[in-house]
Amino acid sequence: MKQQIDAIIERHYQSVYGYCAARLRDREAAKDCTQEVFLALVRKQKKLKALEDIRPWLYRAADLAMLEYRRKNAKYIAVADEDLERLCETVLPDYAEDCLRELLTEEEYSLIRAHYLQGRSMRELSEQLAVSEDAVKQRISRIRRRIAAALNPQTERGERNDG
Repeated sequence: MKQQIDAIIERHYQSVYGYCAARLRDREAAKDCTQEVFLALVRKQKKLKALEDIRPWLYRAADLAMLEYRRKNAKYIAVADEDLERLCETVLPDYAEDCLRELLTEEEYSLIRAHYLQGRSMRELSEQLAVSEDAVKQRISRIRRRIAAALNPQTERGERNDG
């Protein structure tokens, strides 16, 4: 089993690190998150069924490690669409839903859910809300900025960490 774990780490370490580095734009944070992924692999190796097809699990673990890193360090100023989508998919069922409900109005919360969880297009949302697609894009952009500011209080002061 140890040889199999070592082989997985050797085969996937650089790609998981590259994935984290591209998303976090901070090499040290990427190293920390990558280390967390492989520590989780070692801890959970007995529970994992198919170590041969471990790649999807590693990337999901990386997504969760990056979300946890961001939450703990609160130093990121942007929330990319794919990050918000992952946040909704992986975290909302547990505790982020309550946070978003406190941060957003019911209308804003419904719009974010419709777009990111239900996959509704800008056109569909504009028809539903009886506003232009540009207006929908603006609303989503404002909501994303508020979420980014809540995840990173430093953004309100204009501080930035580009790593």
